Amino acid sequence: MGGHQSIEKQQPSPTPQPQPPSIALTAEALVAHEAGEPEHEYANESFSSWRTGTASASRASVSSRARDSVGSHTTPMSGNHRNSSQWMAQRPSVDTPLPVGGGAMPGGGPGSAYKEPLGASRRSRSSELMRASNDSRGGDAQAAARPSNDGSASVYSAAGSGRSSFALERASLEANRASLEAFQEAFAVGAMKPAASRQLPDSKQPAGSTADGAEPAPAAMSLDQMMRANQLPSSLREKFARLVVLPANTPAPVSMLSKLWQAEPADVKAALTAFAAKGVLNVAQLPDCKVWCLPQAQQLELLQAACKDAAPAYHRLLLDAYSSSVLPRISEEAEQSACSSPTNAQQQQQQQQQQYHGQPQQERGMQPGMLPQRLQDIPDDGYILINLGHHLTAAGRHRQLRELLLDPDWLRRKLVAAGITAVVADFRRYLLIDKCADIKLVLEALQLSAAQAVAHPRAAGLLRCLMVNRLVTAPLSPTLQAWLVEQRRLIYDDSRQAKLSGMPRCLVPLTASLEQAGGLQRLTLRGHAAPATKVLLTPSGTDAVTASSDGTARVWDLDIGDCVLMLEGHAGPITDMAITSDGSLVLTCSTDGTARAFEMERGQCLRVLAGHTAPINALAMDPWARFVVTASSDGTARVWDLSSARPVHTLKAGSGEQGAVLSVALSPCTRFAILGCANGTARMYDVISGQCMGVMAGHTGWVHLVRFLPDGKRAVTASHDGTARVWDLHTGTCRHELAGHTARVNSLVVAADGKWCVTGSEDGTARIWDVTTGHCRRLLTGHKAWISDVALSPANDKLITASGDGTALAYNLENGDMLCSLEGHSGPVHAAVVTRKGRFAVTVSEDSSVRVWDFAARMVQPPSYHEGKVYTVAGSSARHVLVTCGEDCDARLWDVERGTFRGLLHQHKVPIRWAAFSEDGSQLVTVSPDRTVLLWDVASLAIIRSVSVSPGSRIRSFAASSDLSRAVICKWDSTVVVSDLQRGDSLCTLQRWGERDSATGHTSAVNQVLMTPDGLVVVTVSKDCTARVWDSSTGMCLRVLTGHTDSITGGFISPAARLLATFGFDDTLRLWSLDSGQCVSTVALPDAALQVALSPDGWKVAVALSNASVCVFDVEDTTAGRPLEFHSADITGLHFTADGTEVISSSLDASVCVWDVATGAITGMFVADCGFTCSWYDDELEQLAVGTDRGIVHSLDLGLQPRSMPVAAAHTPAAGAGQLPPATDEQGQGQPQAEPNAAGAGGEGASGPAAAVNSAAAQQSQRDAGLPGKGAAAAMPPPPAGAAASQLQGAGSQELQAPPSPAEVEVTASRAVRRSRSPSPARPAVADGN
Repeated sequence: MGGHQSIEKQQPSPTPQPQPPSIALTAEALVAHEAGEPEHEYANESFSSWRTGTASASRASVSSRARDSVGSHTTPMSGNHRNSSQWMAQRPSVDTPLPVGGGAMPGGGPGSAYKEPLGASRRSRSSELMRASNDSRGGDAQAAARPSNDGSASVYSAAGSGRSSFALERASLEANRASLEAFQEAFAVGAMKPAASRQLPDSKQPAGSTADGAEPAPAAMSLDQMMRANQLPSSLREKFARLVVLPANTPAPVSMLSKLWQAEPADVKAALTAFAAKGVLNVAQLPDCKVWCLPQAQQLELLQAACKDAAPAYHRLLLDAYSSSVLPRISEEAEQSACSSPTNAQQQQQQQQQQYHGQPQQERGMQPGMLPQRLQDIPDDGYILINLGHHLTAAGRHRQLRELLLDPDWLRRKLVAAGITAVVADFRRYLLIDKCADIKLVLEALQLSAAQAVAHPRAAGLLRCLMVNRLVTAPLSPTLQAWLVEQRRLIYDDSRQAKLSGMPRCLVPLTASLEQAGGLQRLTLRGHAAPATKVLLTPSGTDAVTASSDGTARVWDLDIGDCVLMLEGHAGPITDMAITSDGSLVLTCSTDGTARAFEMERGQCLRVLAGHTAPINALAMDPWARFVVTASSDGTARVWDLSSARPVHTLKAGSGEQGAVLSVALSPCTRFAILGCANGTARMYDVISGQCMGVMAGHTGWVHLVRFLPDGKRAVTASHDGTARVWDLHTGTCRHELAGHTARVNSLVVAADGKWCVTGSEDGTARIWDVTTGHCRRLLTGHKAWISDVALSPANDKLITASGDGTALAYNLENGDMLCSLEGHSGPVHAAVVTRKGRFAVTVSEDSSVRVWDFAARMVQPPSYHEGKVYTVAGSSARHVLVTCGEDCDARLWDVERGTFRGLLHQHKVPIRWAAFSEDGSQLVTVSPDRTVLLWDVASLAIIRSVSVSPGSRIRSFAASSDLSRAVICKWDSTVVVSDLQRGDSLCTLQRWGERDSATGHTSAVNQVLMTPDGLVVVTVSKDCTARVWDSSTGMCLRVLTGHTDSITGGFISPAARLLATFGFDDTLRLWSLDSGQCVSTVALPDAALQVALSPDGWKVAVALSNASVCVFDVEDTTAGRPLEFHSADITGLHFTADGTEVISSSLDASVCVWDVATGAITGMFVADCGFTCSWYDDELEQLAVGTDRGIVHSLDLGLQPRSMPVAAAHTPAAGAGQLPPATDEQGQGQPQAEPNAAGAGGEGASGPAAAVNSAAAQQSQRDAGLPGKGAAAAMPPPPAGAAASQLQGAGSQELQAPPSPAEVEVTASRAVRRSRSPSPARPAVADGN
C-alpha cells in the first residue's frame, strides 16, 4: 500500500503517454513475465494518478485516507483532451465550486456554464451545495470552495471516506437533503447572504490530519477565543454558544432559532445578519419567504469542542421549548373536549398522568410545573422532525428516544418526510448507547416494511400492521410482547378511524405470513423495474452494486438498507459489471453495445465506450482502471484505453453467431486476456500488443465462462457441453477435463488459493473439483431447478448456490453440509455474493428484488406452507375450512378462524389446479391436469372415491355443483364429460374429441366449462366465439349464445340473478339470461378481461382487465366507466363482499385492494412480500385467504374489531396419514395464552402478541364463560374417522371463544342485517384453475 500511495501523489505527465510497442510474446516470454520481469511502463501507473489533475486520492469506502485537494476545476469537453490522463478531471465532486446565478460555474471563468452531470440526481447537487457551504472559510459566497477534511460522505455517495459503521454522516446529509437543496436554489437566485471573509488564527496541525495538501483540522479554542477571533460583540455570546446544538451540514430555520435563543423572529434575523457579516454562518431566504441559516463547518466544529460541557443543557432547553410550543394548541383542544365531554377530558388527563408516572419532568422534556406532552405531537417546521433523535441523544433523554422508536405513527411520519436513512439513524443512535435486542428486532421489522409503507403513504396503519406481523415469532421480552398486543389493538383503531375519514384501511394478517424479523432475511431492497441479474460488493463490503434488465445499476447501503446511487444511461439490459480495487469506479456493459464508466461519488457517467455492433456480453477491467476488455456478440473483443475512451486493439475471434465472444478474463498481472467463444474455443491475447497467444480447443459447446488461476499459468473454462477444463497456458494443452454434470455449466468460481474450483450446472447440482488432479471432491445437491450462480466466502469456508427454484443454499465447505436455505424470492435467483467476513450474503432475482441474508440470525421454523406456487385456494363458509393446492402436488387443509394447519392431502402426482368443497363443508374434491379426480372426506382426510376419467389428453377446465354430486370435465382435446362424483362414473358426454360440427357442438377448442350450483346446467365457452348451454342430465345443447367477435376466454355464473357473464379477446363483456339465452347487456371494455365477478344480488359486475385495472358497473350499463387503477401486475383474484358494497382484488404485485363500489375509492389495502396467485373470500368471517408465488398463504381480516393472531403451525402429518391430528397447544414454551375476548380467537396456534396477555386473566375469563381452559384443550382426544367436521369445529370454538363484547355483538348484528338485505347465494363450486 505504501508504494501505491506514493504513486498516487505523482503529478501526471503534461504530454500524452507514448503508445506502447507491440511485443510478440512467446511461451518463454510468458514464463519470464510470470517470474517477475517488469511489465510495460504504464503498468506502474495507478488509476488515481490520472484521475484528476492533482491526483486526488480516492474517496472510496475502502479507503480511510483524507482527500487530497483538487487544484483544477476545469471541465474539458469529451473528445478534446490535451492530456489523456486528465479525462476524469471533468468529474464534478464535492470540491467543485457551487453553481450560482444563472448556471455559471464559479471559478471557471465568465463564460463557463454548469450543466447537470449525466446520471446524477438533484440529491447530488445538494451535496455540492453542502460541501461548498461548509468548506468555505470566508470571502464571497461565489468564490471557489475549499476542500474539507471532515470525512463525511456526500448525500448519494456509496464511497465516502472514513464513514462510520452506522453511516450516521450519510444519514444526516440525506435527512436534510430538502433544506440543502433549498439553499442551492437560494444561491441560484442570489438570495444568499454570504459569509464575510474571515480567517481563524493559524494553529498547529493536530495529530492524524493529512499533510499532503489537505487543509489541517482547526485546533481547539475556547468560546471567548472564538468570540474574539470572529470579532463578535458580547451580546451575541450566548446565542453563539447555543449554536452548538446544530448537527453538521444541517440548515436551521428562524422558527427553530427563535426557540433555541428564546427570542422574537425579528431579533433572530438581526442576530443572523450579524453572524453572517462576521463569517460565522450563511443565511438564505427561501421562495416561501422563510429564512434559514447554515453554520460554517469549521466554526461549528470549534464551537462543539469549546461548549461540549454546556451542550446537553442547550439541547434540553431546545426540546423543552418545542414541547411548550404545542401547549396552547393542546390546551385549546382539551378545553373544547371538556366543554363537549368532561368525562373524556378527565380520562385524557388521567392517561397522561399514568403515562408519565414516576418519570422526572426534566426527563420528560418539560419544565417543572408544565403539563407533560408527547414529543410525537410536536408539529414539524422542516427541522425538528428530522433532527429530534439527534437532540434527544445529546440531551441524554434516551428513554424518550426509545418511546419514539417504538411508536409506529412517529416512524411513519418521519419515514414519509425524511426517508428510511434518517429513521435508521435514530435507531443507530440509540443502539450505540443501549444494545437492546428488542430495539434491534423493531429496527429489522421497520427495514423490512419501510419500502412498502413509503410506497403507500395513504394506507392508515400500514407500517404498524406490517411491523407487528413481522414480530410475531420473534423472541421478545415481556415488555415488548405487551407493546405488541397494544399495537395490534391500535391497528383496528386505525382501521375504524380510516373508515370514518375516508382513508384506506389496512387489512390485518391473522397469521405470521410475512417475513419475520430476526430471521435469516435481514433486508429486502426494492427499486429495480426489471429482473436484477448481477451483484457485486464494493471493496469495503458496506455497499452492494446490482445490475438489472431495466438498464440501470443501483448502489445499496447495506447498513441502512437504502439505494444511495443509481447509475443509468444504458438503453438495454446490463450484462456485466466490474469495480476498481479502490471502489471509486464501476464499469457496466449492456446489450446496447456500449460500456459505461461511472464514478462512485455521485454516479456520473465519465466515459461511454462505443464501437461494438452487437451486444456486449462481458467485460474485464484492470483493477486500477487503466484499460478494460469488452467481449461482444459481434465476434470481437476490444481493449479500451479508459483515459481516452478509445479502443487500443480489436481482438477478432470469428464471424457470425459461432464467432460471438461470450466471456473474458484478465490474468493476475493484467497483461493477458482469455476470451471464451461460441465456437467452443478459448483464445489468449496479449492486451498490450493485441497478438493472439494461442487457441485452446476441446469443448463441443459454447465457452461462456473463463477464469485464470491465481498463479497466472493455468486457466479454467466452462462450457455448454456440461464440462469444465483446466488448461496449461504455457503449452495450450488441456490438463484435466472436469466431467460429471449432465447439463451445461452455468457458473464457475475458483478458490483464492487456486487449488480447487466450483461449478454450478443446469442439472441443479454444484461440484467441487480438485484443480490439480481433476477429481470431483464433493457433489452438492438440494435444488429443484438449475443453478445460475455460485459464490464463495472470502475465507473459502462457505458456498452459496443461486437457483432457478427461487432459493439460494448455503453449504459448509469443510463437510459439504447444507447450512440453510435462503427462501424469500418469488422468482429465479440469478446471482449471489458473500461479504468479506462471511456473515452476510446478497442475492438478486427475477422478481427485481435484492435481499440481504444474515447467517448469524436465528433459524425460524417456517409454517407448513407449500413448496413453490399456490395454484388454487378454496374454502367452505359453512365450516370455515380452507384448502390450498400448490406446486408441490399437495393439498393442505387449514382452519380459517384459527389460521392453523389441519392436515395434508398427498395423493396427486402433478400439481392440483382445481378444488371445491361441498356446500356443508363435509367433502372436498381435488383435480389435477393428469386426469386425477379425488373425492375426500374432510373430517377424516380419507379418500372417498377416485373419479374415473376417460383416457386421452390432460384436463383443461373443471367445475362442480355445490353439493359435489356432479362435475363437468373438459380436456385439451375439447372432450366435455359430465361425471357423477359420488359414484365415480360419467353421466353423459357433451362433446367428443374430433367433433367440429356446429349442429352438435363447438367448432373450435373449448376454453372453459361452468356449472350452476344445482348441477343441472353446464356452460361451455369456446374459441369459435360462442357459448353453449347444456342439460347436464341428458347431454342436450339447450341454446347457443352468439355475439362475440373473437375467442371467448372465460365466464362467470350468478345463481341469484340466473345470469351468465362471458368475456373474450374482443374486449367486450356480455351478460346472458340462463333461462332464455337472450343477451341482457353488452359492455365495451378498455382492455381484455382476465376475471369477472358478480355481486351476490347479481346487479353489479366487476371485471379485472389485463392492464391491471378493475371496472365496476351495473348489469344494465353499456359502458364500463372509468377503470380503477392501483395494481401494477395481473389481477389474480376478484370478489364482492357479502353486502355487495365493496370489491376485493388481489394481484401478482403482492397487493390486495378493497374498492368502494359506489365511489370507486380505495377503502382498504394490504401489501406482502411476494405476489398473490389466487384467493378466496369467506363472507361470513369477513376474511380473505390469498395464496402466493412462494407457497405462503395469507389470512387477512377485513373486519374492524380485533381478533387474535394465531400462528400457522409447522405440523405436517406423515404422507398418507388418514387421521386428523388432535387439537394440541402449539404455543411456544413459557408463552402465555391468547387474548381471551377476541372474536374467533385461536389459542391453539397462538403466539407472538397474543402471548403477552396475562395467562391468569385469560383463564379467569374462560372460567367466567364456563369454557374449558388450556389443559382441557390439550387433553382432547382425536375425533373418530369419518366424524363430521362440525363436531371438531364446535369443540375447537368452545375451547377458544369468550363472551362477546358489545362491539362484537354490534358487528355480528350488522353482518346479519347485511345478509338479510342481500341474501348471498351459493358460491360457484370452483373457478377455472387456468
